[in-house]
Amino acid sequence: MSLNLVHSSPPPDGGGGGGDIVARVGALEAEVKLVRGDLAGIKERLANIEGRLANLPTTFQMLTWFVGVAMGLTGLVFAIARTV
Repeated sequence: MSLNLVHSSPPPDGGGGGGDIVARVGALEAEVKLVRGDLAGIKERLANIEGRLANLPTTFQMLTWFVGVAMGLTGLVFAIARTV
């Protein structure tokens, strides 16, 4: 994305120049449309990432799951050892 808004130096007769202002504003409007499109894409991707992060388990949930599985397996081993 290239935006060239550099205008030429003022004319030597001391006039204010800026005769190309319509073209420059048109270029700005076109760039704003592109930026808005890019921003909409970024917002969509960010919402997707936020949704995925919301579904991740917390550290406490993972720790609880691991402790529960470990205790369940330990209980199973002791139950099998008692019956043998």
